[in-house]
Amino acid sequence: MKASVINKLIIFFVIITFTFCNSQVKEKVQSKDYSEIFIERIKNLDIVKNKKREFEIINGKKIEFDYYLRDTPNKENVYYIIQVGKSNEYRFEVIFNFYCDSITDKIKLYDTLNDSLIEVK
Repeated sequence: MKASVINKLIIFFVIITFTFCNSQVKEKVQSKDYSEIFIERIKNLDIVKNKKREFEIINGKKIEFDYYLRDTPNKENVYYIIQVGKSNEYRFEVIFNFYCDSITDKIKLYDTLNDSLIEVK
């Protein structure tokens, strides 16, 4: 009788463990998918396109911006933080910090001068 109860408890804990691990994997995949969607939306923002064009005129050649996923949402933070900038062999120069709200789906630009978030469309 005791062996049967112990076996049932073991099976229960194994099922709970697999369920929890599976949900964690799905959450990571979903997070990656959302960040890629936000990056694509950021690439198409006028402010990013105009800044890229400005750098190309100054440098006299075509450039590509790099997109760095700085942070993902968690219990305290609802934002994906995506940095846009230029890279070379020595460093990554941040041009924009975007805060992408995982709940409302809005993209906000961090204004460093006023320490505030500005919604972009």
